[in-house]
Amino acid sequence: MDHDDQPTVSAAVAWDLCESLIENGVLSAGEIDLQLGQTDVADVERRVSAHVVSEMWTRARANHAVPHIGLVVGSQIHPNAKGVLSHLIVHASTLGEALVLFEKYIAAMSECEQITVRSQGPLYRIVFRFLPPHDHVSAIERSLAASVSWARYLTNSNASPQEVGFRHTEVPYVKEYHKVFGANVRFSQPEDYLVIGEQELNLPVTTSNPYLKAIVSQRVEGVVARLEARQSVKTTVLSVIAKHLQSANLSSALVASELNMSRQTLHRKLQKEGTNFRQCLEEVRKTKVIEYLKQPEISIDAVSSLLGFSEPSAFFKAFKTWFGTTPRHYRDPLILSD
Repeated sequence: MDHDDQPTVSAAVAWDLCESLIENGVLSAGEIDLQLGQTDVADVERRVSAHVVSEMWTRARANHAVPHIGLVVGSQIHPNAKGVLSHLIVHASTLGEALVLFEKYIAAMSECEQITVRSQGPLYRIVFRFLPPHDHVSAIERSLAASVSWARYLTNSNASPQEVGFRHTEVPYVKEYHKVFGANVRFSQPEDYLVIGEQELNLPVTTSNPYLKAIVSQRVEGVVARLEARQSVKTTVLSVIAKHLQSANLSSALVASELNMSRQTLHRKLQKEGTNFRQCLEEVRKTKVIEYLKQPEISIDAVSSLLGFSEPSAFFKAFKTWFGTTPRHYRDPLILSD
C-alpha cells in the first residue's frame, strides 16, 4: 500500500474471492496479481490492500455472464480459506454470540465494512455499511448472502432472515435473491440490512469451543489493535460520520465521544492531518450524494434528508458549491449512464 492509513482486508478474504471468481468464470487466472501464495493465505493475520478486492469486484461486475456473482460467491463457503475472525466465530457458543463477535471485530476481516445490530423487540436488524468506493453492488450482495450462509453453516440449520433490504434498485435477477434470502426482499431502502429473529440467534454453534475461543480472541484483539493504531483519525471520523449522517445529533462532540476523546483533542488530531470536522462531513456528503442521485426513485428532498440537512435549501446551496449546478441537472446524466 502507498499509505499506511489505506483500508485493508484479510488476505484470506482476498484469496477466497479471487478463487471463487475464477471458479465461476468471471475472472481469468492471473488477471489479478494478489502477490500471495498458499503460505501467505495460511497466515490468517496477513493483510492486503482493500483496493485489490475492489478491483476484482469492478472486473467481475463488468463480466455480464453471471450478473448475480455477488450472491453466488456469498453462498459458497470454503472452510480452508478462513481469516482470523472466521477462526474465532466458529468457536462461539451461539449464533447470537457469533454475531456480537462479528460486529465487534469486523475490521479484522475488512476495514471497509461495518455492521450495527439493533434490537426491535423479538427481532434484530443487522445493518451493513460499506466504505466508499468499496460499496459495489456485488460486494454488498456477497456480504449479506455470506452472512446467511455462515449462519446456516455455523448452526447446521436452515436459519433464514425474516426480511432483507438493499439500497440499490430492484435487479433483473431478483429470483436469485429469493433463492438465497427467501421471499421478503426489499429494494431501494435507505440502508442494507437483514432482520433475524431471536429464535435463530439462540441456535447453538455446532463447532463451539470455549477454550479455543479464548485463545483466538486474544489474537483477534491484537489484529484489531494494530489496525486501529495505523488508521488515521480522519479515516475513523469519516466512518463515524457516515454511520450517524441522518442523525439530528451529529456533531463533532458526538464523534469525539464515540472515539473516546474530547472535542478539543479530536480537533487537534484532525488539524494535524490537515483537515477538520466540517471538511470530513462535507467529504462524506459529497460521496453519498452521488450514490443517492443515481437512484431515480429517491426524490431530491429525500436526498437532502438522507445527507442530514435540516432544510432542502441548505442542501441546494451546498450542492451548488460542490458541483456548480443543481442536483436535478447533475442527476439526469448520472441516471442515463447508469
